[in-house]
Amino acid sequence: MGSAGGCYYGVDTKAMTDVLRNRTFLRRVGEGFAWASGGSFVLKIIGMAITFLIIARLSLHEYGTYQLSLAAWGLSLTFFFQGINQVAIAQSARRHKDGDYASMIQLGRGLLFFKIIVGILLWTFIHFASPILSRYYSGDIIQLLGILSWTFLAIPLSEFIRFDLSSRQRFAEQSLFDVAEEFIRGAGILAALFVFRSGIEGLLWAMVISIAITPLFFLPFIKADYFRLKIAFTLRPFWQLIFDQGVWVVLQKYVRLSEKHLRLFVVQYFVGREAVALFAIAEKLLTYVMGIVPMQNILIPAISAEAGDQDRLKTILERGIKYSLPFYFLVTLAAYISAPIFLRYFFPQYLSAVPLFSILLLYAPFTGVSLILTSFFYSKQEQRAAFFAVLVRFGLFLVFAPIMLLLFGVIGIAIEYVISLYLYNVLRYASIVRIYPSLSLTWQVFTRFDSYDRAVWSRIKNRLTKRSK
Repeated sequence: MGSAGGCYYGVDTKAMTDVLRNRTFLRRVGEGFAWASGGSFVLKIIGMAITFLIIARLSLHEYGTYQLSLAAWGLSLTFFFQGINQVAIAQSARRHKDGDYASMIQLGRGLLFFKIIVGILLWTFIHFASPILSRYYSGDIIQLLGILSWTFLAIPLSEFIRFDLSSRQRFAEQSLFDVAEEFIRGAGILAALFVFRSGIEGLLWAMVISIAITPLFFLPFIKADYFRLKIAFTLRPFWQLIFDQGVWVVLQKYVRLSEKHLRLFVVQYFVGREAVALFAIAEKLLTYVMGIVPMQNILIPAISAEAGDQDRLKTILERGIKYSLPFYFLVTLAAYISAPIFLRYFFPQYLSAVPLFSILLLYAPFTGVSLILTSFFYSKQEQRAAFFAVLVRFGLFLVFAPIMLLLFGVIGIAIEYVISLYLYNVLRYASIVRIYPSLSLTWQVFTRFDSYDRAVWSRIKNRLTKRSK
């Protein structure tokens, strides 16, 4: 009943050793996965309740207007240099692991200071530059954007708290923060709709309030050294991050978010606001499916901490893709069956969104692949290559979106969406392999259950057995 030929009960001992050697990484990801899964489940329940409550109260045209106001707000957010957040988290996670707390604190302070300045400038521009905005937006969208502009004063603190919690891999508090923000928003929307009998304006004020209030409850969780004078205040680490990596990250995020939000305005131009509402519903449902587990919040800091070990990174890439594909395929299948039934019985006015959602679901099984590739680009600091991949994706959108909308109507935008995403991820994988040939994958690893898989499965069974006793 012992081992033979380096095996123990069919498990290769070398593979088991590799798994055990990686147990710190696996534990971090496992704990993050558990907290993120629980938090994500609650978020999805609250988020879906909010979405369905809103679409039940708004007409197709009103919901289209609501989504366009959020798109205009999203375009404004690009000036916050959103892309720098994940790079700063990856950098800070490495410094935290190395024990370089002073540098981590200085980086966080610089990020907060920069966001505050940008927030004030954006708020001022929105409130005093209506003639300029009127060139691009209709009057009702400008009015609604004025409400949302108050978030620019609250977002810096909110993003700073997320930065700190994620950098220190405090996944429990991070999940609680997201849940609390969504819960407060939901409570505000209930009050707006049923107490104050408000319309779109009330929904947006609820969003402003949730973003402003939630960070106040989580300040005690923040590392106190950020607010102590024993570590000198300097913007040097932040500006160094901007100039070393941030330029490409900012450009990348700017192009990516521009594509995301411009897509709704393109749909409005070619098909109308009701079509905007239908596509927004389909995309929202896809977001729930793809975001069932917020893996990116876990993977970026966890993979960044392992960035120096090429062999381990290849294992993470191989097994991450291999294990995520069947998981997201099952999630996709469940969504494909349940979503049409749900809309038919509860929101028949949005039943026309089902064909769009069905097309968008063609991409959902590859959600894990996309998240893993994104995490690798951040952890390996290959932001220049990532930017050019995003730029190609934006070009695909500019070419395919008008053509598909003219040929197929609103269905065309779903077709363009899926085609662009597939080509984008193929390009990203090719870029990674070109830069790091050792990360090239073979089909064989995905089609067999090898010793490493048996070692992982054995470890999972052992944990389940211990918990059941």
